Amino acid sequence: MNRYQRLLDVQRVGADKETGEQASPPLPDGRFSKFELAAHAVLLAALALPALAYLLDFFIGWPILWDRIVTDIVEPIIGEAGSDSDYNLLDTVAYALLLASFVFALSAWLRRARLPVHERTLFVFLPWVVWAAMVEVAEDAGITPEAIQTLFVSPLIHFQTAFWVVLSGGLAYYLTRDFDNEQTSEICLRVSVGVMVLHLLFLHDLSGDGAFDLLAGSVGILTILACLPIIRFRRLVSHWSGVEQGVFLSGLTSVALAFGVLGRYGLERAAVDNPAVLWPAWVVLGVPLILCWMLAKQGCEERKGLLAEGVEPGVLAPGLTLAEWEELEGDEHKESETRVKTAILASPAVLLAVYGQAADGLATYLGIDYFGYSEKHLLSDWIIQVGNGAWAFLMVKLLLSAFVLLFFMEARFEQRHRHLRLLVLLGLLTVGMAPGLRDLGRLMLGV
Repeated sequence: MNRYQRLLDVQRVGADKETGEQASPPLPDGRFSKFELAAHAVLLAALALPALAYLLDFFIGWPILWDRIVTDIVEPIIGEAGSDSDYNLLDTVAYALLLASFVFALSAWLRRARLPVHERTLFVFLPWVVWAAMVEVAEDAGITPEAIQTLFVSPLIHFQTAFWVVLSGGLAYYLTRDFDNEQTSEICLRVSVGVMVLHLLFLHDLSGDGAFDLLAGSVGILTILACLPIIRFRRLVSHWSGVEQGVFLSGLTSVALAFGVLGRYGLERAAVDNPAVLWPAWVVLGVPLILCWMLAKQGCEERKGLLAEGVEPGVLAPGLTLAEWEELEGDEHKESETRVKTAILASPAVLLAVYGQAADGLATYLGIDYFGYSEKHLLSDWIIQVGNGAWAFLMVKLLLSAFVLLFFMEARFEQRHRHLRLLVLLGLLTVGMAPGLRDLGRLMLGV
C-alpha cells in the first residue's frame, strides 16, 4: 500500500464518521463525463455545420455561411499546398477548438476500450510527429506529388498521420496476437518495412523518377543508411506490446524514407552551390536538450524512488478522486506532494513537451530574425509585431515551456484520466515540436 492509498483510507474513514455517508467513487471507465460529452458534441457539430451550410446554399440560396467556410477554412488549406497561406481568426479558433475536443473525445474512447497506457506510449508516437514535420518540409519544397499536396498541409497532415498510425497499429495487432515477444518483434519489423513500401508507392513522385529508380538512387542509399539503426531500436523495444512496436518501428522506417527524400533534395541543391546550413540544428535541437537535461538531473532520483514504491508521478492512486486528493492534508501528504513535484522534473513525457515548445521558439526566432522568414499564425505574428522582433516570440515560448512544466508539477490526474494526460502531452508535441522541426528543416534546406 503506497502513501496515497493510506492517506485516502484515513480521509474516507474520517468523512464517514462526520457525515455518515460514503465518499463518492470515481466514475466508471465506461461512462463519459460532462466535458467528454461536450467534446463529442463539438466534433459532431464540426461535421454537421459544413453540410448544413451547403444545403442552405443549394436549396434556398443562402450562401453566407457556406461562403464563409470556403473563404476562411477551405481556401487557406488549398492555398497552403505549393505555397504559404496565412491563418485567419476563424480557422485559428476552429482548429484549436477541434484539437481540444478531439483530445477529450479520443481519451474517453481509449479508456472505454481499456487500452493500456504507459509513459512510453508517448515515445511510440514520437517518430510520427517527426515524420509529419519532415513531409511538410517536402511539401514546402515542392517535391510532393502535385495531385496530393493538400494532404501534406495542416490540418490534413494530422489526419493522414493518424491514418498511418492506425494502419500500422492495426496490422501489428492482427499479425502478432498469437505470438511470443521474439516472434512479435520480427513480425513488427516486417510490418514497418511494409508501411515504408506503401509510403514509397504513395509518394514515388517525390524523386521525379519511378519507384524502382528511386530505390536505386541516392534516396534509396540514404534511406537504407537511416534504417540501419532501427535494428538496434527493435531489440530495445522487444518487450513492448505488438501494437506499440508496430507503430513505433513503422514510424522510424517512414522517417528513414523521408530522410532519404529530403537528403536527395539537399544534395541536389548543394550541387548548384546551395549547400544546406547545418548550424541552426545545433541551436534548435541542442539548447532545449541541455535545458531538459538540467531539469531531469534535479528530479531523477526522486522519480526512481516513487516508481519503486508503485507511485506514478502526477497520477493519483486507484480509487482516489481529484476532490478527495484536494482535501487531503497533514505532513505526510505535504511530503508526498513535494516528492511528486520534484519527480515531475524528470518525467520524460513532460520534458518532451517542454523540449518541443523551446525548440519551436528557437526555430522561429532564427528563421525570422536571421534568415528573413515571416510568421503566418495570427497570435504569433502579433507577438512578434508587438515585440519588434521574433525574440519576443522566443521569450513567450520559453515562458510557455515553464508554464507546461509548472502545470504538470501541480496537476493531478485520476486513473481514468491517464489517457487524457497522455494525449494532452501528445497535443503539446504536435503544436510545439512538429512546427519547430518543420521550421528547422526549411532553414537548413533553404526552402
